[in-house]
Amino acid sequence: MSRTLVAATTLIGIAICMVGVPSSATGALAKSAGSQRLTYWGGFGAAANCDGSGIIQSPTTLPAPDFGFAIINADPGGVVSTTVGIRDIPNGYYTVRVIQGPDDCQTLDWSGYANSSGNVTIHLSEPGVSSTAFVAVDQWATFDGVPIAVNLSYVTDSVRY
Repeated sequence: MSRTLVAATTLIGIAICMVGVPSSATGALAKSAGSQRLTYWGGFGAAANCDGSGIIQSPTTLPAPDFGFAIINADPGGVVSTTVGIRDIPNGYYTVRVIQGPDDCQTLDWSGYANSSGNVTIHLSEPGVSSTAFVAVDQWATFDGVPIAVNLSYVTDSVRY
């Protein structure tokens, strides 16, 4: 799948997660009863509240079912496990954050490249530090091998555990 890349920005952290901003959540938080497969919401300026209260809607925030998926599971022992699948630009560079509250909002959990078909699947686990979790994926353009932030991000709904 080919996407037109737009002007680079270094403000990707601001575009992804905002604390204390009123939200138009896409739906109610679900209580985790095992693993939940989530679709990404994406678009220029797509964002979610760091506290897990929901996605911040913009005119371009739309479901992005072809981008991939995230599976979030919180076990009774206090570990949050995620499987993140990205299906997008061949050899594209991405950063992934599993966000569990404001203190975890800017913690980078993975960065790397998709394969020549545009696919990458990663598995992440971390201690549960909140009562909600969601996944944020940032898309980057590479110019002469140097990743430059692109103002296109993807977030999932939050899972309550």
